[in-house]
Amino acid sequence: MVNLAPIVTGLSAGSGAAGNVLTITGQNFSGAAGHLSVFFGSTASSSAMVLSDTGISVMVPNGSGTVDVTVQIGPQRNRRREPDPPLDLRDGMD
Repeated sequence: MVNLAPIVTGLSAGSGAAGNVLTITGQNFSGAAGHLSVFFGSTASSSAMVLSDTGISVMVPNGSGTVDVTVQIGPQRNRRREPDPPLDLRDGMD
């Protein structure tokens, strides 16, 4: 069996303020046919652009604290199958 679910393997930064652009690396990003969702904890990003099968550019949403970043096909939050890298969200008050 071949697993074609999106998998996150890395982030371009370990922290970021809301509105910053982050690059997510991984695999299986291009097969979503426009139905790819990126979550920072339980908050969906409103802006995600697939750059390639192994890269996504995404805007960091509002929030604070350390969260997991997950990528999935479709808008519904699914159970994670792989560990995801955490991101420390900044409140913009650095």
